[in-house]
Amino acid sequence: MFAIPVERHRAEIRRAVNDEMLNTIAETLAGPNTNIEWTIEGRRLIPLMPRAPPQVAYTALATRMAQLYCGINAKLPNPSDTAVYGKLDEMGADFEVTDSEDETEGLRYIPESMVPQQFNADQGPYTTLPVSQAKLAKEKL
Repeated sequence: MFAIPVERHRAEIRRAVNDEMLNTIAETLAGPNTNIEWTIEGRRLIPLMPRAPPQVAYTALATRMAQLYCGINAKLPNPSDTAVYGKLDEMGADFEVTDSEDETEGLRYIPESMVPQQFNADQGPYTTLPVSQAKLAKEKL
């Protein structure tokens, strides 16, 4: 019909399968299981050769460090067990200086105007923002 080569068609199908937005649109329009159908449609005629893992001068050191920190992280509690949620005042939003100012500078948060009202109505002045962002949010109130 459009004279698109088979390999080009399959490459575009693979791209669409791996693109979250296109995959969501396809599932919304065509229903569930489109991912499976697209995967079958986009399969390669000749599979790619597996790549060998890269070996560099620091591979052994990186492996040892990864194993060391994996063991350290395994001993730490789950992040959901250590999360702190509370009112803005309880989080120290009144303080002028925080240690995490530089760490949170590049992070983005959803403004309250973008969150639907039904999600904000019953929450009150609660936040999960870092202290520096909570202070800014409190000043706007």
